[in-house]
Amino acid sequence: MKIKACNTILIPIKGGDDSDKTGFPTDLDELKQKLRQYADIDGWDTIPLFQGASEWLRTPPVFTPDKIQVLPSGVKAMTGGPCATPSSTDYYNTDSFSDGHEDEETCSDTVQVAGQCWLNGTVNYGTFGVMVRLCSDFAKTDVIVKRIPVAQKLYSLEWATNLIKLYKSFGAHPEQANDPIAWTQATFNGGPRAVPSGPGNRPKCKCSCGCKASDDITDWNYIWQPFKGGGRLPR
Repeated sequence: MKIKACNTILIPIKGGDDSDKTGFPTDLDELKQKLRQYADIDGWDTIPLFQGASEWLRTPPVFTPDKIQVLPSGVKAMTGGPCATPSSTDYYNTDSFSDGHEDEETCSDTVQVAGQCWLNGTVNYGTFGVMVRLCSDFAKTDVIVKRIPVAQKLYSLEWATNLIKLYKSFGAHPEQANDPIAWTQATFNGGPRAVPSGPGNRPKCKCSCGCKASDDITDWNYIWQPFKGGGRLPR
C-alpha cells in the first residue's frame, strides 16, 4: 500500500500502532513531539551511501592502505591510493559508525558527483527527495488522499525539509541540515539525475579518482520499508 510506504518515511515513528503507518495524524505539533522521542530513521536508504555500509569506500580498489600521514591539523590518517586519500582516522576500527570514518579532515567516505566531492551520506538524501516526490504526486492524484488536507501537508517537500532539520538537530552529533536539504530539494524538483548547485561539502578532496562505483565494487540497492528492506546494518 502506497500510504504505508509514504507514512514510513514521512511519519517515521518507532513503536507506534498500525495507525501510524496506515492513517494520518490530526495534530501535527503532537506528531513533531513524538518524532523527537521515537524517530525511526531506518525506513529508507541507498545502501552504499549509508554510513553503516560504507566500508567499500575504505577498501580496495577504492582505497589501498599504505602508510600513516600526519595532517596539518595534527590528525593521523591512512594514506594510499588510488582514491579517498587520506582515509579514515579510525581506519582499523571495525565499528562502521566510528566517527573517524566521516572525519571532515580526511576524504574518508567521500564520493564524487558531477565534479563535486561530497560526504556519501549527504548524497543519500537525493534518494529521499525522489521518494518524497512520489508521495507528493500520489497525494495530489489519489481520489481519496487528495481530499485529506493533512495528507497534503505531510506528503510534501516542506514537511520533508522539517523532518531533516529535526533529525539533524538531535543525537550525539548534531549536524547542519543545509546540504541534505539541498539534495532532497534537487531530486524532488529535478528527478533522480538532479544535483544541487554549488560546491560539495568535501571541497578539500581531489575529484580525480579513476574508480567508478559500479556494481562490481559495491551493490547498488536501496531500502524503502516496509516493502523493500534489508541489506544493511541498523543504526
